[in-house]
Amino acid sequence: MKTKISTLLLLLFALTNASIAQTSKIEVNEPTDSVKVIYVDNSNGYESKGYYIVDVKTEKRLIKLPYYEWVDKRFGFCSGLMNVKKDNKWGFIDQTGKVAIPIMYQWVESFSEGFANARLNDKSGYIDSKGNTVVPFIYEGSSPFHGGLALVKSNGKYGYINKTGKVVIPFIYDDANDFTDEFTWVESNKKYGFIDKTGKVVVPIKYDEVRTFSAELACVKLNGKYGFIDRTGKVVIPIIYDDANSFSRGTAYVKLGDKESYIDKTGKKRFDNIFYDYPKETFIVLLNGKYGLIDIHGKILIPLKYEGVTHFSEGLAGVKLNGQWGYIDTTGKTIIPFKYDYAESFIDGKAIVKFGEERIYIDKTGEKIGVVPEISTGAYDIYDDYDY
Repeated sequence: MKTKISTLLLLLFALTNASIAQTSKIEVNEPTDSVKVIYVDNSNGYESKGYYIVDVKTEKRLIKLPYYEWVDKRFGFCSGLMNVKKDNKWGFIDQTGKVAIPIMYQWVESFSEGFANARLNDKSGYIDSKGNTVVPFIYEGSSPFHGGLALVKSNGKYGYINKTGKVVIPFIYDDANDFTDEFTWVESNKKYGFIDKTGKVVVPIKYDEVRTFSAELACVKLNGKYGFIDRTGKVVIPIIYDDANSFSRGTAYVKLGDKESYIDKTGKKRFDNIFYDYPKETFIVLLNGKYGLIDIHGKILIPLKYEGVTHFSEGLAGVKLNGQWGYIDTTGKTIIPFKYDYAESFIDGKAIVKFGEERIYIDKTGEKIGVVPEISTGAYDIYDDYDY
């Protein structure tokens, strides 16, 4: 999603805003790993409701914070501080729970590269971790520092400043994005392109939509069609698709007519579909009616030759071949023979399978250890030709 400038109108969460030209925002912070903040809603029956500072490793409650309307714990303690809201004003607490920067601002964001953008008297500026104003509150909006530059808005236009407050890219754009990469997209007269950190236009501002570079390629839209360009602006995957998304895990989603698929960086189809099953770190994939499994980097863990697969669990994955399910290990070796009508993932050393008319539990050697008394109401961790 496109990173938008923080303003009073962005209300409580006001960090991102959907639009035609962007991808997910990458936070550049300095998190502290020893403690974190959690929220307890008192549903456990023995703790009072509220925010607690806890030890990251042990989850031991160290401090119960006083009442705050909101504690922005998403990015942890950045520069040792966390932003909080009380009486509709914002400030920062330290790792002991003490107010370190007065709760006086209309809005603040987490520290990024040592500075936090804030809003005071309907103007945006920047403060350091001591609460000192380092960039005056003179802007209509401001965004966190990334790569030494921050996106700010003045007189309805967007430009970039450095940490001294010097304007390094003039206020000439109708919209723009943070420098989470060496290039960032900008908009002028409803057209999009890319600039570098000197302000040089590196990809012409001529596209109807763009998305940030991913895997060295950027998804662009021109005359109603999508394709991909490299950092020189060269079209490397033709602008022929009716829809497309940025590259992730070595592939990009594209749609041509009524056909959807995932392509590699050469434009060749790699998968027909990817089944995202968060928070798992493996993904079931489909190509020409066969299923396999990839990791978060796109590496194939299970070759696409099976009629169905499950995710790996406790070192084993269920796979279906010639109409029967069995289990393989991470090397692809068959551990439990293909003889079941269906199979589920292992949990606590046992898995549910169907053998003949019977639904049974088996252990990791394939031995029957019990009978499933009734049909499970939960969703099965299975994809095969009966499901898709």
